[in-house]
Amino acid sequence: MADRTHLTDREMAILRGLAAGQTRRQIAQTLRRSPATVEPAIRAVLSLLGARNDAHAVDIAHRAGLLADVQPKTPPAAVRRQYDPPAVTRQRRQDLLKAMAPKREAA
Repeated sequence: MADRTHLTDREMAILRGLAAGQTRRQIAQTLRRSPATVEPAIRAVLSLLGARNDAHAVDIAHRAGLLADVQPKTPPAAVRRQYDPPAVTRQRRQDLLKAMAPKREAA
């Protein structure tokens, strides 16, 4: 898990932008940089946090306390659902098996 000492001020600004729901272009405008300059920095933040995508990075950062001063645009539970595979309930599994079973003809 990332520690605040491992993230630069710019990386923290990018993380705050992601948490606020800003687009890459908006983050670039906030930092007064071009989107082409910001994109590698975003990838670096994802790599440092071990995140698969932006939503995962925000969730990791919130859990680590890196964004305690930032109110997320999306609650962390909703963010987790974006990158975690959906759970298949027992009833849904039974419904899927019934739908896939070959139809028997009446004799």
